[in-house]
Amino acid sequence: MASGREQASQLQHVGAQWALRRHPRKFADVLVTAASTSTCGCYTAAFAFKGNIMKKLVRLLLTIALAFVVFTGFRWYRYITNTDSPYDEIGTTLNNAMPGPINAWGCAKLKTNFGTSLPPYGCAAENATQWK
Repeated sequence: MASGREQASQLQHVGAQWALRRHPRKFADVLVTAASTSTCGCYTAAFAFKGNIMKKLVRLLLTIALAFVVFTGFRWYRYITNTDSPYDEIGTTLNNAMPGPINAWGCAKLKTNFGTSLPPYGCAAENATQWK
């Protein structure tokens, strides 16, 4: 048989779960405050709700970062493999911002297509008239 305090704690926990399910935005902050001051099990229910928001936020930020990397990588690769002109401003900037080995590979690809013209920024040697 449960004591009066245990029964009250169980009722508080059930009430907190019901409130969280019915009105999650309205009661989430209230439950966090109540959980930090009481000994009931609503502590985990409230922070599970907050954790769910953080999980969604992290997922959204990772999706945005991945989309940015894919878009930038595609734009850079399209510049490297083009046959029109090595002087595209965005492509030149992206190639110059790439790490050393990737920049060297990109400059080598550009040199095979445009070896007779002046090198773009980021692919020029010290005198700016020869390829790296």
